[in-house]
Amino acid sequence: ADICRVMEAHPEIRGALVQYTRQVPADRYDMEEVIRTIKDCRDIPVITDDNYAVMKVRKNGTQCGADLACFSTFKLQGPEGIGCIVGKKDFIDKLVAEHYSGGCQTQGWEALEVLRGLVNAPVALAVQAEVNEQLVRDVRQLAGVKDAFLANAQSKVLIVELEE
Repeated sequence: ADICRVMEAHPEIRGALVQYTRQVPADRYDMEEVIRTIKDCRDIPVITDDNYAVMKVRKNGTQCGADLACFSTFKLQGPEGIGCIVGKKDFIDKLVAEHYSGGCQTQGWEALEVLRGLVNAPVALAVQAEVNEQLVRDVRQLAGVKDAFLANAQSKVLIVELEE
């Protein structure tokens, strides 16, 4: 309801950027619901910042209904300074047309490093996810622990609630 109220109060809003990962542990929202609410209030372009979320969550921003999803490839073992944008063809075509020069496109060794990262990162993240889940199960068995869970707060974070 807050999203629609803000959009109604501000008809000049012509696009939305939604951060996928938490900024503080108390952040809680369903990405698909947020995007659907924005689109239901007003059909505007929605871009998601998928940094620290891509390949760690079931769906990226575009799979949740956004027009574009963006992330830095160095967070997936690629080189620094290279971003990736996925999304609807008409938006991607506009970006390519505006950034047609070689200096705005990834080529050569950097492109190969991005591809290597996109192959290696899912394997490394899958192994990490298995270890993290086992860690949660183990910590929940410890005396004095009320609960434990993982939060996707940029990196996976183990949060432990103590009985006292």
